[in-house]
Amino acid sequence: MRRNAAFVRYRPAHVHFMMSAPNCETLVTHLFLADSEYLDSDVVFGVKDVLICELETQAAGPTARGNWVSKDMAALRYNFVLADAGR
Repeated sequence: MRRNAAFVRYRPAHVHFMMSAPNCETLVTHLFLADSEYLDSDVVFGVKDVLICELETQAAGPTARGNWVSKDMAALRYNFVLADAGR
């Protein structure tokens, strides 16, 4: 079998999540970083527009939970919805 020289074997940068809650279906998914290479050529075709997110820079200082962060950091914001297990 001849290999396609243009075939890319890489995936875009992404973060995996697994969430569960009582009486809800477990959700396993991933989010892709908007500035990632290979968004248009994901080898497993997992990229969907709704799963692409921008990283937000957060300055050093107090967090929403009252912790202190000494360096700037990046954050992803996304609203996940878990399905009712009784559906």
